[in-house]
Amino acid sequence: MFEKHVARLRALGLKDSLRYYLGTAGIERLGMLVLRSYRWPSSLRDDSDAPPAELTFEIVSRYEDMAPRDLEVLHDYGGDALTRSFSDSFERGWRCALSHDKGELTSVAWILRSSPYQAEDGRRAWMVQSCFTLPAHRGRKHYARLLRFVGKSLATQTPDMPVQVESAVWNTASMRGIERAGFRPVGTRFEFRGTNVFVPNDDGHSIAWATLLRQISDGRTRPQRR
Repeated sequence: MFEKHVARLRALGLKDSLRYYLGTAGIERLGMLVLRSYRWPSSLRDDSDAPPAELTFEIVSRYEDMAPRDLEVLHDYGGDALTRSFSDSFERGWRCALSHDKGELTSVAWILRSSPYQAEDGRRAWMVQSCFTLPAHRGRKHYARLLRFVGKSLATQTPDMPVQVESAVWNTASMRGIERAGFRPVGTRFEFRGTNVFVPNDDGHSIAWATLLRQISDGRTRPQRR
């Protein structure tokens, strides 16, 4: 466990590490989530960061369609618990986006249909979540390139469904990857005791806090389900 924290300190640097640990600890003590929300743009002109030819991407819909080598790599990384979580996620109807570098698995992102809290007209949306890059491949833009592939693919297949992704506000590395992929920030989501408050960019965060506190005082918050 200690080695994990040392590795994070080295990866983030002192400033971002302090923000990560102090921010995480403070927010977790409150039981609150503060998430930056992003959406794939309706048009993306800049395609200058085209991936190298040796990088490949795919979206898998069934556990049975996972390559044996990929499952082996995932098991080496996270053991039975991780491979079991993959099986469970497929059973829930989620889809899995994968990136490979010369045939070796590099990054993972899960795709599911989401509640429409960001959509102005109440449409369903795609949510991209539970993303990670395997340790040996970090720092090489695999995360951003996989998100870019997912955003472009889903926008092409289902143009009437927005594609969205979120990141904890203290996870600066994740937010940089999301923005590098081409997603645009659309607002901030506050979650506390089961109550969700989404605030668009142009409204200001103070409105979210006021709304959340008013809901708490009115007794409209629900115990958060674990």
